[in-house]
Amino acid sequence: MKVELKEIGEFPVEVSIFEEEKEIGFDIEGVKFVEGINVHLSIQQTDTEYYLNGVCTANVELVCARCLEPANEKIAGELEMIAIRETGSAERFKDVEDVIPLDDKEILEFSEQIRQSFIGSMPLKPLCQPDCLGLCATCGKNRNTNPCNCSEEKTDSRWDSLKDLAD
Repeated sequence: MKVELKEIGEFPVEVSIFEEEKEIGFDIEGVKFVEGINVHLSIQQTDTEYYLNGVCTANVELVCARCLEPANEKIAGELEMIAIRETGSAERFKDVEDVIPLDDKEILEFSEQIRQSFIGSMPLKPLCQPDCLGLCATCGKNRNTNPCNCSEEKTDSRWDSLKDLAD
């Protein structure tokens, strides 16, 4: 994704960008972007820097952690960046993580920052539905669609002698 900062007349400014899923080109394993990416940025300008913060959102298809079926999620990631025009001012921001140097055209390319933001906001265990039953540990059937007759009760034979005492 790109923003031509030189083309913007007055600051501060709010910018909204939409990019189609076929144009995204992110290679995130197990993630399929469904409708594209929305980015909303607030941009402030000083003499040699641009301060950008905002949010990026997307609908994605992941794999359910319990039943391995598709799980649809809406994810949102935060963006905070500083774009600098002069390389001399880069020394002031040496400890800041997302500093992007600009060329003479002042075109800000921030696709990698969006990608990193999405990776950080992905759910650790996505679910196809909140009450997903998962796969049967015995037969492997998806218990959401095919109930099985496997015994749920698993006992440890080492406790059998204590069970006899209770009887």
